[in-house]
Amino acid sequence: MNHLFLLILIAFVTSGTCAFVPTTPSFTRAVARRMVRFDGERWIPETDDETPDAGYSIGGTLLRFGPIPAIKRVFQSDEYEQAVLKFMYSEGCDRNQAQGNMDYYMRNPNDWFAVRLKEEKSGVKKDFVSIDAVKTALTLVWGVLVLVIGAKLAFQIASGELDLFYILLGRSHQWDFLTGKGDQMF
Repeated sequence: MNHLFLLILIAFVTSGTCAFVPTTPSFTRAVARRMVRFDGERWIPETDDETPDAGYSIGGTLLRFGPIPAIKRVFQSDEYEQAVLKFMYSEGCDRNQAQGNMDYYMRNPNDWFAVRLKEEKSGVKKDFVSIDAVKTALTLVWGVLVLVIGAKLAFQIASGELDLFYILLGRSHQWDFLTGKGDQMF
């Protein structure tokens, strides 16, 4: 009988100590803030800090994550807004952090999930909101160079200065493919 009493006492004491285990920070923030509410069908912002105007613009989405999330944000705006509000509620974060996560998710869901797993393991949150000025400048320079070279090639092909078909086949411009006459490069 004493052993049974001792086992019950140990089970009671050890189960009661779980009440003193700290909760996760995201759960604590979500419970403490309760900014966004769900009315059974839609997520509804409670304050001005939760409205779309409080976050960054579509241009910010384009600069941070490229055209795919920006296009989805334009053409599926209601779904995007609901996803951001739901993320704000579940993570207890602000509008910009929720937008950054949703934009990164729309860009590549697999990468976003991998980042989330890494965050859980390390405890360090990735910053999806800040824009790296150097990276942005290099991307813009690279994009301009590609556009200039592409436009020049397109102009030369359209004007007849460059015959891409013959170049790809390894033949000179004087080679006539239909008649089989002309100078070959090899």
